Amino acid sequence: MSTSQTSKEYRLNLRLSEQEWNKIHKHASNTTCRSVSEYCRKILLREPVIVFHRNQSFDDFEEDLAPLLPILKDFGDDFNTLIQGLSGSNNTGTNIMLDVLLLRNRQFLDTVTRVKELLTKIADTCAPE
Repeated sequence: MSTSQTSKEYRLNLRLSEQEWNKIHKHASNTTCRSVSEYCRKILLREPVIVFHRNQSFDDFEEDLAPLLPILKDFGDDFNTLIQGLSGSNNTGTNIMLDVLLLRNRQFLDTVTRVKELLTKIADTCAPE
């Protein structure tokens, strides 16, 4: 049986300041240990502790990428609408249809510009310094 499964007959009492407790609790919460006791036991017995590590640059990348997804959906919708309008304009040839196409084209170009700006921002975030 491992030490975590055997019954614990001995107790170690330790007094800590609030700052010390907060520091230990913070370190323990970033590990796979289920309790502060388990974390302290592993540290005291020099057993390996598995620590979670967050990649801040990837978190920043995800944060920058999140607004891009709805814009890409709009991009696809605008592109579809534009293509459908172009294929339909051959049959009608009216000024109204041309006005609608110009408006859709402007919306499409605005979406393209927003996508380009976000991709540039993401590229700058990912670029090595």
